[in-house]
Amino acid sequence: MKITKRWIKKQDFNEEFFNWFSHQKETNGINIIKSLRDENEFETANWLFVKLMTYKQYVSYAVFSIEQVIGIYEKKYPNDKRPRKAIRAVKKFIDNPTKENKDSTTAAGRYYAYAAGGVAEEVGYAVSCVVTAAVRRVAPAAGVAALKAYKSGGQEARAKIFNYGIKLLEAK
Repeated sequence: MKITKRWIKKQDFNEEFFNWFSHQKETNGINIIKSLRDENEFETANWLFVKLMTYKQYVSYAVFSIEQVIGIYEKKYPNDKRPRKAIRAVKKFIDNPTKENKDSTTAAGRYYAYAAGGVAEEVGYAVSCVVTAAVRRVAPAAGVAALKAYKSGGQEARAKIFNYGIKLLEAK
């Protein structure tokens, strides 16, 4: 997708990205995201990811991101299976968006809408964001989930999350 100043202004305007974009010549969305990665501007790249993705792509991106760091939560709370249950419900819902699957997804994710405090809780909060992205079709929630996962994971998880986002956009 071609990115222009006009396109950026039509989005939920990101001034930081607009300023960055204004000082370079690239207009291809994927190449811009790769440039942002090279400059360690993941938050801005993440914003652009979800702006360029379809509903199914941004929810899949968020789910994949959470799956890279869910072990952090499970290490602290080994008996709490709700995050995995919520992720399974979201996957089922995006593949088959029936009312029944929507209700199951909402119920599975309800427990994670608490204020985050610590890495494990950040992952739990990210699960809540994935559910919101899926059920309410809120792209920024998918971005928040991916960003929380990105910040919680190590360098390997970050690379996997980023590369998966690129793969999704290239498949578009």
